[in-house]
Order: sequence, then structure tokens, then C-alpha cells
Amino acid sequence: MSHLADRQRLKSCLLQSASCQSMESSARTSHESLMKLLLSIDVLQTPLVQVLLEIFPEFMGVEVSDDGVDVSRQILNQLKWLDKVVDCQNLTKKLLELVSIAPADVQRDIITCLPEIIDDSHHQPVAMQLRQAVLHQFQNCAPLFSLSLLTNPWQPKIAFLSFLSRPRSSRSYTASWLDICLHAFLSG
Repeated sequence: MSHLADRQRLKSCLLQSASCQSMESSARTSHESLMKLLLSIDVLQTPLVQVLLEIFPEFMGVEVSDDGVDVSRQILNQLKWLDKVVDCQNLTKKLLELVSIAPADVQRDIITCLPEIIDDSHHQPVAMQLRQAVLHQFQNCAPLFSLSLLTNPWQPKIAFLSFLSRPRSSRSYTASWLDICLHAFLSG
């Protein structure tokens, strides 16, 4: 894991690898990153996820480096579309903890990635936790919203819905994720 302490090595592990030209084709082909390949090994997945999410806060809100690599987004990309999530409950818990401490732009990135990271069976509990977090945040910001609420009582809900409706992959269950979020937020 000391390999990941060096920022340059970490970036190298997070970026897609490219193969040399094959004999049949002159085009270069992209492949998964080294980290994504390691995350596909069940025995390694849990400790790697733990390390990645422990170093994630170091890169929250950090400007994109000169080489154009946004490390926080690259870490999230490694967790997307894994064939199997070994410990989904702990992964979900850690991601939600990160949401609670992250700046707004990183919160948006994490939340929009959640459907692509966690199992379908965890969508509803996560939506309920996000609903609670949003309601808590609105309670803490009540003085800021008081004037806009007088003119439009749906303002916080509209803001939350636009926050969640950021463009995502066209996977079929993305719509169900939004439906769960809408239902969880609008019910109560």
C-alpha cells in the first residue's frame, strides 16, 4: 500500500493502460487501469477500497493537476461498474461518510456515482440516508432559505432534484434510482 502514498504512482495506477499496436490493427486500444484490475480480485478488493477511500479526502477540492488528472474523480471511477462488490455495506457507509465531509462539488460527484457503485439492493436505504442528510442540511440553513421559501416552497426540493438529475450513464436502473430518491424525498 506504500505504492499508493506516492502521488505519481497513485495516478499511474488510476489511469487506463494502453496496449501496444497489435499485428491485426494499427489502432491503440485502451484497457482498464491497474487499480480496476486489482479491485476485480475479491481478496484484494476490500483492503484496496479502504485505502482508496482513506486517501480520497486528500484530493477533495484539489485543483486538477497539470497533467489533467482529477484524482478524486479517478478514485470514484475505479469503484464504478465493478462486476462484484465484496463488502457493499461498508463501501456504502464510507461513501456516505465522505459525502458528509466533502465540498459541494465533490458531494455531487459521489452522489451521482452511487447508483453505478453500489448494489441495487442498497439503493433504497441510501436514498433514505441522503434524504435525511438533505433535510438536516436544510434545517441548518433555514435562515438562508427563508426568503426564497416564502416565494417558492418547493425551492429546496427542486434544488435537490436538479442535484440528483445530473447526466449519468444510460444503464436501465438509473431511472429506478431517481424514482427511489424522488419517492424518499417527497414522502414523509
